[in-house]
Amino acid sequence: TLFRSEFLSGVEAAFEAREADLMISVLPASSALVTAIVLPTFRAYLVAHKRHPLAAQKRLTLEELASNVLLTVRGSDPRLSLSTSGIEPQSQVVLNDFAAKKTALLAGVGFGWMPEHLIQAELARGDCKKLSLAAGATHEFAPRLYRRRGRKLGRAGQAVFAALTE
Repeated sequence: TLFRSEFLSGVEAAFEAREADLMISVLPASSALVTAIVLPTFRAYLVAHKRHPLAAQKRLTLEELASNVLLTVRGSDPRLSLSTSGIEPQSQVVLNDFAAKKTALLAGVGFGWMPEHLIQAELARGDCKKLSLAAGATHEFAPRLYRRRGRKLGRAGQAVFAALTE
């Protein structure tokens, strides 16, 4: 059994390329050969380091954000429907994963969306600030557990499936 971690649009690409049995994704699956179970939702916030110029501003516009660096994770997808999706790619830095994105955020390189559970401690300490964006700076995600139809899960797959659905 192999477990592989991918992000955003890379999840389904790896699922298909490796003919995997299970995947968890916040993006809808394009394959009709899977069944989906909705998992608990989670929030993401648009944040910046407390010393970043955006952190001190109130009610930002998309134009104000576009003059700063947006940090994104490889595989970002327009289907996420984030309020920052209109920012031009030349104003973005694409990082390999959320750990690298968090490091860049804490270094003040730019601003970006972070899942609540990954930035919660920094927000509580005041190291990062939630940004106020007229178009919305909080996003709820409903991840889904996808299972390939007609395929029996092995022991590891059964254990993962049970842990996520119980």
